[in-house]
Amino acid sequence: MVAVDPAALQFSDTKMVHLPVLAEDTDEFRERVRLASEGRKIDLIACDANVNPNLSARLALSLLPLQQSARAVLVLSLKNFVGRRKRWEREIAEIAELVEGSGYERVRVVHLFNNAPMEKTLVATRMVSR
Repeated sequence: MVAVDPAALQFSDTKMVHLPVLAEDTDEFRERVRLASEGRKIDLIACDANVNPNLSARLALSLLPLQQSARAVLVLSLKNFVGRRKRWEREIAEIAELVEGSGYERVRVVHLFNNAPMEKTLVATRMVSR
């Protein structure tokens, strides 16, 4: 597991690698994650960043080449950073289409019990051909 979070993390899993940085939509960021994940199977990409949903999706999907497990899972928090509910819901629909177009299947958007009122969670899976 590779965790990207600028905050100090406490964990007992010795297999976990912590990158204490902000996630960014840059080649340097993707290279740091790639190097940290070398020799590891990445079967889950989760993004709970407090950013615009489009940026969250772009960040997560930019790491797609690292997912080499037979079954890959994507989990995205989609927080309303766009204003009006209708606009946010349109953006969520566009992100779901983008995720589906990236090879994920069974794309679902749900409101989880722990989500804030203006936050939803996208969950998607895909089979990775070897």
